[in-house]
Amino acid sequence: TAVKLPLSALQSLEGEVTLQTLIAHNVVSRNTKTVKVYLSGTVSKVIKMKGIRCTKGALSAIKKAGGEVT
Repeated sequence: TAVKLPLSALQSLEGEVTLQTLIAHNVVSRNTKTVKVYLSGTVSKVIKMKGIRCTKGALSAIKKAGGEVT
């Protein structure tokens, strides 16, 4: 399934974030196939997202906090 995830849900994570990371931390269910992060809330940690789609607003907030999306 596809999941829309608010940016604030990533606040408890740090380092490289992948779909497997989100599943391991119970942020999304094991049945999740794709995730799209949207801007809702803030993120103050450096997060490096890999293989996860983002809206333009979420991408901007992640980069502003020093993170990256690949």
